[in-house]
Amino acid sequence: MLLDNNYFSRLWIIKEVCLAPEVWLFSDRTWKTWKRLADVVARAEYHRGRPLSSREWLFSQHCSLPLLAIIEQFGDSRCQDPKDKVYGILGLVHEDQRPDVDCSKTLPAIFMDVMNIDQVYWNSKSAAGVWEVDPNRYYDAATKFGFSRVQCDTISLLTQRIKQLWKAGEGHVKTFKVPFVCLEKADSVKLTADRVWLDAGDRREYYSWQNPGQLP
Repeated sequence: MLLDNNYFSRLWIIKEVCLAPEVWLFSDRTWKTWKRLADVVARAEYHRGRPLSSREWLFSQHCSLPLLAIIEQFGDSRCQDPKDKVYGILGLVHEDQRPDVDCSKTLPAIFMDVMNIDQVYWNSKSAAGVWEVDPNRYYDAATKFGFSRVQCDTISLLTQRIKQLWKAGEGHVKTFKVPFVCLEKADSVKLTADRVWLDAGDRREYYSWQNPGQLP
């Protein structure tokens, strides 16, 4: 199938296709409009009764989505710098969800920006006392960035615990204000009653529920 070609596995192709005002494709000595192919794919997937894959999603040209949704769709796409999985797709993201581009930041720090933006988005849409952030979404997104198992587990534990606090009425604990230096080279993670501990070599760091952002 056309979309199985490695050409469509590249991140920059996604931007070119989704942001271009008009796209034409030359295949088998024939020029076809991207819109015509999009209609064909959409009808085929409707009859199959399954969601579009990320490459098939290209044909539908759904642009300007929440940041995490774009990462979920295209986080597996190939790029030379993993930071481009955030900074390289901002043209497809809602304007109010685009983080400031800072290539000096580490990849975990950039991912924390993504999580904070996503939480602000869902908190603004949630009903009183309901927090709709799914920790599994962050874990799955983290795997697309090539994070280690410890890093992914840390991200999952943080969101699970904060969701519990939110349900308990402590809604002020919503975002991750810690730079998480240890997340870059974390060896282990531990959850206690009031904080998440990270160990990296001889350094220890924690996130405290009572005092978000406080370091030892």
